[in-house]
Amino acid sequence: MAVINIFESSAQLGAPVNNQANFRPDSSGIMAVARQDAGIAKTVVEGGNKLYEQMAVADVMKANNDINMRMNEVRNKLLQNKEQNALNNMTVYEEERRKIIDDVVKNGPASLRSGIGNRALMATVEKDWTSRKDFMERYQYNEMEKYQDTQLGNQYKLGLKNIADEYMSPEQVEENIRRGEAMTAYRYMNYGPEKVKQMQDRWRSASVATAVQASLTRCGEALQQAAEPKSIYRVFPLQH
Repeated sequence: MAVINIFESSAQLGAPVNNQANFRPDSSGIMAVARQDAGIAKTVVEGGNKLYEQMAVADVMKANNDINMRMNEVRNKLLQNKEQNALNNMTVYEEERRKIIDDVVKNGPASLRSGIGNRALMATVEKDWTSRKDFMERYQYNEMEKYQDTQLGNQYKLGLKNIADEYMSPEQVEENIRRGEAMTAYRYMNYGPEKVKQMQDRWRSASVATAVQASLTRCGEALQQAAEPKSIYRVFPLQH
């Protein structure tokens, strides 16, 4: 009868259990697949972002073109306003600009209403507005200058007419001259005292010349009338 060595049997029975406990599965393939999937997902996300950015850029460019076209129409219309009619050009220009931008953003693609698209559009239109505003401000200023010149010219014409009519009254002549000088000072008050004096001297010189010319003209007419031969019919009217 065989003798069983319990120690040897115990060792043999425990051996498979120990080998299984020491087993480690190879997960390198699974990790590689996971890394590949993560890379694909990242590429997809980055590609989506780039596509969105490209679409946003295209939307901004189109919106900016629309705004520029409509702003040009407003500008050309305002440039038809001359002198006093151009007084409110800047106010109208700013109001129309806000309306145009609001309309384009509201009715345009969603990319224009938020995020990078909205920021890019606002930056672009603000940059364009700087040059547009400067142009319209200069135009309005020049038209206001012309308007003031027109009004002063009308004042000069009226003053010279009065001087020509009242040349025999030194007081009336001097009053018209002073009135013209006051209007001249008001017109050129932002140009400095030298400019004011220069223009006032021109006005006084023109006024004096007008008075002298009116006097000479009237004297000439009187002399011509005195030298004109009398008609015999005026002296001896025909008897019927």
